[in-house]
Amino acid sequence: MTRPAEKPLEPPASKADLVYRRLSTAILDGTMKPLARLNADEIARRLGVSKIPVREALQRLEIQGLVTQAQHAGASVSPLSENEIEGIRYARLALDPVVARLAAGRATPNLLADIRAVQDRMRRKIARDDTRGIDELNRNFHAAIARASGFDLLVDLVEVTLLRVRRYRSLVPLTLEQWNTVVDEHDAIVHAIAAHDGVAAERAARGHASGPFTLGGPDFKLAPEWLV
Repeated sequence: MTRPAEKPLEPPASKADLVYRRLSTAILDGTMKPLARLNADEIARRLGVSKIPVREALQRLEIQGLVTQAQHAGASVSPLSENEIEGIRYARLALDPVVARLAAGRATPNLLADIRAVQDRMRRKIARDDTRGIDELNRNFHAAIARASGFDLLVDLVEVTLLRVRRYRSLVPLTLEQWNTVVDEHDAIVHAIAAHDGVAAERAARGHASGPFTLGGPDFKLAPEWLV
């Protein structure tokens, strides 16, 4: 009897990947504040690796806009800015409606199931009054819609944009009530995509992206020391 082929093992993460994950998590959850210095030697000692994977991780974080490296000054957590906040809002207004409209025309049953699965997980968290990790689920929700659009480039653009959003939200988080509003808005997008109604999906996504909770609540404000 022929045994079914086993699923190949995923390649182990490199040391640079592990360092990247540790640093990106600390930056995105607000443990490492804006402008905090990042000493490669200290990070290497703390994580028990050489400086090479640390440098590779810092370069990757720099490309994503999370770290700033300057000659003779070393690396630091990138500052926040009003200009970036405005740019994020424009990016979401440009991306979300297009991605939703494309997804409505292209979503397969499996991809639609992925979108609904993430939405259901967010609903269950809210029902338990639990917002831990919900911002990452929000990112997964929008990435799932982008995958349904059929364009890898749109997936990359959506994920990078929401990576920036997550950083701001870690410093000024949404309340449970605000997250409930966000998920209600998601419902309208999912319903339109499931109905293959591109016009309705685009309209719902535009309303979502232009709403008060794109970054934080209506009183969203950052500490002056975090800004440039």
